Amino acid sequence: MRLMPQLRYQLADRDEAKAWMIKNQLGRRNLIPAMRVKLELALKPLVIAKAKEKEHERKTTCPNLDESSFVCKCGESFSAQVWHCPVCAHHWPLTKDECSNCHEGKKRGSHKAAKVGSIDSLSEIAKSAGVSRGTVHKVERVLASSNESVKADMLAGRT
Repeated sequence: MRLMPQLRYQLADRDEAKAWMIKNQLGRRNLIPAMRVKLELALKPLVIAKAKEKEHERKTTCPNLDESSFVCKCGESFSAQVWHCPVCAHHWPLTKDECSNCHEGKKRGSHKAAKVGSIDSLSEIAKSAGVSRGTVHKVERVLASSNESVKADMLAGRT
């Protein structure tokens, strides 16, 4: 009988170890979406803490941005919400249907600048679990309910 070599990981703390174990379980192919979401929901406090840490970092590096500002994924900040053109990287107001610079960038496929200070942990969890934000919300509500048979059916994939 051949022994498998031991793997050792250097992790900063218990939270990082917990995150590693959950992410490792998410790598399994046979998990149904509800189970993936349940595992990701276990990381929700860590996601929220990381988002708050990121927000604090932003406030210290960019003190001129207030809560009414919007920041695009490209890093530019705006006083109003805008679209970001994936073709030419130009920004245009939400009232227009297409990029005013190249006229090729349409609303579909573009992303909006996000409100400064907004933390959407459900979207982060949904992205990690590979499901929609609505699915995360539904699974979270079922898990919070007191009906054990519904929980068991959902986690077994029967609903």
